[in-house]
Amino acid sequence: MPSRGPRAFGALSLALATFAFATPALADDPISFTWQTPAGCPAAEAVVRESIRLLGGKTKEGRNVAGEAVVEKTADGFRVRLTTRIDGEQGSRELDGATCTSIANAVALILALSYDPNGVVADPAGPSEIGPSDTPGTGTTAPVEPKKQPPASNRTEPPKDREPKDSSKTSDSDSDGEGSWLGGAVAALVSADIGALPVPTVGFGGAAGLQLAWMRIELAGRYWLPQSETLEGGAGGNFEFATGELRGCPGYTWKPVTVGGCAGVELGRMAAEGFGVDRAEEASALWAAARLGGLVSVQVVGPLALRLDLGVSIPFDRPRWVLDRVGLVDQPAPVTARGETGAELRF
Repeated sequence: MPSRGPRAFGALSLALATFAFATPALADDPISFTWQTPAGCPAAEAVVRESIRLLGGKTKEGRNVAGEAVVEKTADGFRVRLTTRIDGEQGSRELDGATCTSIANAVALILALSYDPNGVVADPAGPSEIGPSDTPGTGTTAPVEPKKQPPASNRTEPPKDREPKDSSKTSDSDSDGEGSWLGGAVAALVSADIGALPVPTVGFGGAAGLQLAWMRIELAGRYWLPQSETLEGGAGGNFEFATGELRGCPGYTWKPVTVGGCAGVELGRMAAEGFGVDRAEEASALWAAARLGGLVSVQVVGPLALRLDLGVSIPFDRPRWVLDRVGLVDQPAPVTARGETGAELRF
């Protein structure tokens, strides 16, 4: 029975020792950090020292940040999964970097910003605490005191590889041909209209456009072939029509196909000259209409693309063409149908 006391005391000592080893840092450490890394990565202690260097060596009493991270090798470099805890709140993020050193610099910056977003200095004194020669490994850090900063004359520029590559961003080359092309285009157009003139007509024109991400802005002009309308008795009118249009076409590109819906405003001039009456006169009117439609273009070779445009024009005002003592010769329809095809060069 007397021997139970020492054995119980030994068990209690072992439990206390185990608890102390499992606690990576004391509660009053300003920044504590642990991470698991492949061989060759900077040590966790160096990451903590770099965080404090970025803060200018200044810490606040009673404020603590704890971080844990796991680094793994990827085909393009390294990836880190970082978890931070401050004031009872936990956050996590994932970052990619070309080297383990760049990952370590990024983690050090995140820890410093988490500790004091306004305390990170633009030009921290002294050289970076992180380098490829730091001892690699897996483990915890002991409390790290802020290092005494060297004189200002020994300052060096901070490493430029601190910013990690965001794994959520991809370039156009990574998207396997999907995305929106950026640039401009000029096009030659052949158009058809039903409803603006007395009979269906064909027009010829051109367009110039600018593609900005998912939006195409296009300016186009068209001249429509003259048409005529003859009433009973031989009287009638000859009609001319020219238009210009500004429109926007939001859409998307699945190379080589671009698809978009278009809306815009069309302005133009309608002119008519009567015939078959004693006193024939010429008159003109402003054409103003809303334009709605859809655009499909297919890149066939190099910068050359073919396009198809289907839509409608909705005139704001419908001029009435009237001959004295004869009556109404023509009036545009409330909605006119448009179709268009052409070739465009992209640049």
